[in-house]
Amino acid sequence: MKKCNFTALIIICAILLSFTFEGCGGGGGGGGGGDAPAQTVETFHLQDDGEYVPGYKISFTLSGTLRAADNLKAFVILETKTLTTVDGQDCIPQELFLEMTETDTGITVSDIVTTYYDAVTYDPVKQIDHTTGDESVPIEINNLPDLAEIGDFGKLTSWKSTDGSTTTGTWRLEGAGGGLANLIGNFTSTDSFGNIEYTGKETYTIDESGDRLKYKLEAFYFDTGVELNLSGNKNS
Repeated sequence: MKKCNFTALIIICAILLSFTFEGCGGGGGGGGGGDAPAQTVETFHLQDDGEYVPGYKISFTLSGTLRAADNLKAFVILETKTLTTVDGQDCIPQELFLEMTETDTGITVSDIVTTYYDAVTYDPVKQIDHTTGDESVPIEINNLPDLAEIGDFGKLTSWKSTDGSTTTGTWRLEGAGGGLANLIGNFTSTDSFGNIEYTGKETYTIDESGDRLKYKLEAFYFDTGVELNLSGNKNS
């Protein structure tokens, strides 16, 4: 059983927005559509081969909006690091780096979240945000299956942070046409009093082998009313 490091990027975005982008302007926007190619593949791997081998790296260049009007660009890298020990347990660390720029002002912020996985079972063990120092631990482990068919769905691992917040999520696999699928994670984070802090939706467009080709993030932060949208392609 493997899992997808969905929530780390939303955590980073929440932190960066709370530190830097409050007070940016407002506005509205829209989107496009179109008919997708016929779905020809029904079964998909949900992870890249070798994702938990040290040296694995994948990156995305993203663009989007904050408050629908303020333009953003972002660069994301997910990298698997060398085996380490966490609380006496052999773990595989995965480091997620995000650099995000508000293009109208040139303000740039960045952060790193490291998630540690058991070196044998690949179960998540701990997650650390390197800006705040907050640590999160799994309170209910629900790993993605190795294989899934279009229409499959399930729960994701729930996390409890040292700041008192809890993040829960679900996943589903939808057809994207042309032999591709969308692996979608939906998340809700609540504070220690049960108030919703943010909701998020992450979408990876994958091929049959699990290679992540595109990424999209949609998030809404309740305390500020900020809506964030980012999307883009994997870098070659």
